[in-house]
Amino acid sequence: MKRVDVAVPCYRYAHFLKECVASILSQPGVEVRVCIIDDASPDDTPAVAAELAASDDRVTVRRHGSNRGHIVTYNEGLDWATGDYLLLLSADDVLVPGALTRAVRVLEAYPQVSFVIGETLKTADPSKVTHNAPASVVFSVVQPLDWIRHFCRTGINFVGDATATAVVRTTAQQRAGHYRADLPHAGDMEMWMRLSMQGAVGRLQTTQACYRQHAGAMHHKYIGIHDLRQRKAAFDAFFNLHADRLSEGRALWRLAHRQLATEAMRNVVQVPARSPAGDPEDWLDFARQTDEAIFAAFTRRWSDLTALARRQAEKI
Repeated sequence: MKRVDVAVPCYRYAHFLKECVASILSQPGVEVRVCIIDDASPDDTPAVAAELAASDDRVTVRRHGSNRGHIVTYNEGLDWATGDYLLLLSADDVLVPGALTRAVRVLEAYPQVSFVIGETLKTADPSKVTHNAPASVVFSVVQPLDWIRHFCRTGINFVGDATATAVVRTTAQQRAGHYRADLPHAGDMEMWMRLSMQGAVGRLQTTQACYRQHAGAMHHKYIGIHDLRQRKAAFDAFFNLHADRLSEGRALWRLAHRQLATEAMRNVVQVPARSPAGDPEDWLDFARQTDEAIFAAFTRRWSDLTALARRQAEKI
């Protein structure tokens, strides 16, 4: 039986922790180990984690003496894992029954696959979700170049919530390395591209996890221009290392920059000037520095539209 090591980073999620760990320990058809990594939570996490460890010897607990942040915590989880496969599952999320079994089947059947992701169900209360196991599972194998190309065409982390479902071949993760400390928001995005350099990606077309929606979710802290800058940094970090290893590497890097600059210019007219998403001058500067041709094209277009509007107003 194959083993999946699941690291559970936890900060202020004591009230979610039992449900998360129970969803891991109840997975059929695989051997599991769980390591709860408490990043110095000020709530009841230490007591809840200790209770879980005392009730099941598959559960271990680590607690930081001071808050070290999610990147350090993630990397500690990666270093702890020694099983055939690993998963980082935030303490506020929940696996659905059979999720690990389905992922492992794909990884076992396709040795060239570095990791498997599935779909997530967004919900405020996973306990109220009824999940019926699919009679058959549809999946696809995405080649590395196609995977990276899609990131560049969209300019976003299209994996998104599916991070909660990402079961990774441990040897592939060891080759890929750690999450980057300089990418606190876009570290997942860069990691999914970097891991695809270790092999293809398996995509399960079925729900693998419940992604809990709540006000304290970490992703709420990053919006607007801050998010855009982190995504650019993720692309630059990845392509600085791998552009020359890909047949279209340099072209894809330019494509990513073009997409991000286009998004920035569109936001200049779509985002209110006083929005916390960023000052319009920040968007303009970002676009100019990222892809000057896109900046110039949008500027000319707006100039032409402004002139046309002025002429029409003079006729009235």
